[in-house]
Amino acid sequence: MNARTTTRINRAGMAAIAGSIALAISLIGHEVARYRGIDGTIDVPGTLGFFLSYGSLSLAWGLLFLGSLGFAALVMRTDDRLVKVGAGAVSLGLAGTALGFGFAALAGLAGLGDVAMIGEMIAAPSMMLLFTLGSLVLGIELLRTEIVSRAIAGLMTAVGPGMILGVMIGVPVLDIVLFAGPVCAVWALIGYDLLSTDTTIEEPSAVPA
Repeated sequence: MNARTTTRINRAGMAAIAGSIALAISLIGHEVARYRGIDGTIDVPGTLGFFLSYGSLSLAWGLLFLGSLGFAALVMRTDDRLVKVGAGAVSLGLAGTALGFGFAALAGLAGLGDVAMIGEMIAAPSMMLLFTLGSLVLGIELLRTEIVSRAIAGLMTAVGPGMILGVMIGVPVLDIVLFAGPVCAVWALIGYDLLSTDTTIEEPSAVPA
């Protein structure tokens, strides 16, 4: 692993940490708006609230996508096919979610409500299918192969079930916590590990625990 690769992975680590923080702030802001009864102001295309709402989500998921590239660069060095499939699905899911919310933010800013819905139609399946299923597959394989810490593998596995359980329960705040909790926690830990990566690491399939 050369110095340039190490620098890129370290930067991916910073992106992962920033993305987890940004996602937590954005979702907390949404919950506060809902609690105060002003959430309707962020759902109306053409308003600043709508742009900030979807723009912040796009930024957060985009940063997580950048972080996932660094993580994939390490875990895909293994020969395990399911790890590669899971990591690839996670990155694609994060990219689709970020692009979808970004498109919705820009279309909403222009007051194109119907067009903004296209962005949501891209973001929703990217998050609920590619990202969550990819996280489940990747998490299970990481638990089995033990190429990362069990904390990261366990939290990665919990992302998909957390979303499903949150949807089934449907309790305000709790549904967000069950999904966003594992997401933010696992990518913060991944980011910390990526920041710890340096050129002294020789084992191609290992990620600092």
